[in-house]
Amino acid sequence: IMCNLKEKSFSLRSRKEKRTIVKQGRITPVLQVIKKDGKTSKQFQTSWYEINKWLTGSAVSNRLYCWPCLLLSKKKGTWTNEGYCDWKHFSRSASLHCSSQEHIQNEVSLKCMEREEMSIDTLLSEQQYIAILQYNDNVRKNQEVLKRLIDSIVLLSRQELAFCCHDETAESVNQGNYRQLFDYFFRHDDELRAHWQENFNIFSGQSKTIQNQLIFCIAKEISLYIDNEINDCSFFACEVDKTTDISQLSQLSVVLWYVDGNRKTQERFMGFKDVSMDRTAVSLKQVIDSIITKYEYKTKLVSQSYNGAAVMAGELGGLQVLIKTDAPQALFVHCLAHCLNLILQQGAHFFATLNGFPTFFAHSIVGRRIPSMCAMRWTSTSRVLHAIVEERENLCAVYQEIIDGIGWDGESRWQVSGYLSALKNAQFLFLASSYCEIFITDILYNILQKKNTDVNYFMLQIQQECEKIQNLRSKECFREIYKAVAKANTYEKYFDLDRLKNEFNVIFSDIQFRECSVYEIIHIIVETELRDVLREVFRFFCLVATIPVTTVSMERSFSCLKHIKTYLRSSKDQGHLRTLATISMEKELLSFLEKQPTWYDNVIERFAAKRDSKVSLIFHC
Repeated sequence: IMCNLKEKSFSLRSRKEKRTIVKQGRITPVLQVIKKDGKTSKQFQTSWYEINKWLTGSAVSNRLYCWPCLLLSKKKGTWTNEGYCDWKHFSRSASLHCSSQEHIQNEVSLKCMEREEMSIDTLLSEQQYIAILQYNDNVRKNQEVLKRLIDSIVLLSRQELAFCCHDETAESVNQGNYRQLFDYFFRHDDELRAHWQENFNIFSGQSKTIQNQLIFCIAKEISLYIDNEINDCSFFACEVDKTTDISQLSQLSVVLWYVDGNRKTQERFMGFKDVSMDRTAVSLKQVIDSIITKYEYKTKLVSQSYNGAAVMAGELGGLQVLIKTDAPQALFVHCLAHCLNLILQQGAHFFATLNGFPTFFAHSIVGRRIPSMCAMRWTSTSRVLHAIVEERENLCAVYQEIIDGIGWDGESRWQVSGYLSALKNAQFLFLASSYCEIFITDILYNILQKKNTDVNYFMLQIQQECEKIQNLRSKECFREIYKAVAKANTYEKYFDLDRLKNEFNVIFSDIQFRECSVYEIIHIIVETELRDVLREVFRFFCLVATIPVTTVSMERSFSCLKHIKTYLRSSKDQGHLRTLATISMEKELLSFLEKQPTWYDNVIERFAAKRDSKVSLIFHC
């Protein structure tokens, strides 16, 4: 600034430049020691700036100046143009200068300029402060109006009621639920009603656009909370089912299960998706991907549950198989209510899948020939079954080689992927291990093949075999079968199995854990602060609690759909339907969010960011 003042004097500058220089004030740099004839003179003292409030300096010229005289003096001199550098005699020279009439006059003039500048800034600051107060008071009233709109929408959405009516004119005696509620909220608040009427042309809050935007903002707050919970959990499960709405559209409903931070099992509605155009397994897989990809489902999805339709639950080309290609650990849990009706069909399906193994290969490629099955010879099924169980690992390696190899046609790859999935399926392995034990009836078959067999001997053998089968219905036998299946455990990667086994031994030797349900055990571990000590067991029971046993959540979402999309409200678009259903299905979560101190602020802030409106909704500081 000192160089600029030398190039262009203060008197030649514009008013704006003068105000800027005066407002910035003097500078006080530290100057260097001056040497004369190789000798060091007296050192520069920074305390001189504190003693002499008019003093300034230039690090470029290494000299001192008088700030008032530099700006306002019309005469050239040591303290104005040339600069002072005699540190040895500074005290005497400074005393003489500050006592001069010219310096006193310049200092008085500079003080007047500074005072004038401060008065202008103060006046502007006061006016700005008043304007901010008025603005914020207007924002406060606007937000109070918006809070009543939010409450109206929450109430109607939670109760699944219609918003609009066929006649919403001012003369109508029934203007619709939304407008009627809006009117009731203002009935006992004359100040707020007057403010709303004053800004009616700018923001009435009664248009369908405003309603839909507020519905979206409320549903978004719920969705964000659910997203955060799922991202924080270790596992989650997925339920999917579809139904037909009043408009004859096929609506796919998706619900996710997980254990939240408070160790409570939650089922969260993720919305409806219109799948009328394409209901194939591949298309449904794409829809599911669009919903759960953000939750890292390839590592966190542990269970998938459907209604049992072939396109969803099919073991060869169904949705569950496509999901398992990305998330192999995602166990398919058939709704137990459907299983009750389909148990016989499932048994027949197991043997249909089993028959595919020998028919796929024309000759042996696993070191031994896989026998073929014959409908008239039950013992042939036994041989096939034992061969598959004993050569399971080799079969898996062969099938994987076919999938990854070159030269195989698409149909073979497709068949192999189904068989490989079956060999890794816990249900298939359990049935295979069980039937291996049950097929001790081969002995009876061999006896019947003998020429000399009397009835008494054969009846005795039948009785012995029945006793053997009866003995298989013991806990010890079940444990042996379960251990064989557990070797192919899809959840093994989540646990330290050795530590898990030891922790199980500890908790089941403790009386407080005996005869407790899964949820009770989780609660005990949390309450007794044993999460870190029994971390593997705690993680295991959280996984078990995550897996749903029925698809009853789907039925609840279908009931909600029937209430929201009725004959008179059949023209709703998909986005509006999804947001209303989210608010209705998540009543409990909505009640929790409404109790949070930032509930209204979050919704209003989201609404203000979404809408380019003339109404002011955000406070100024």
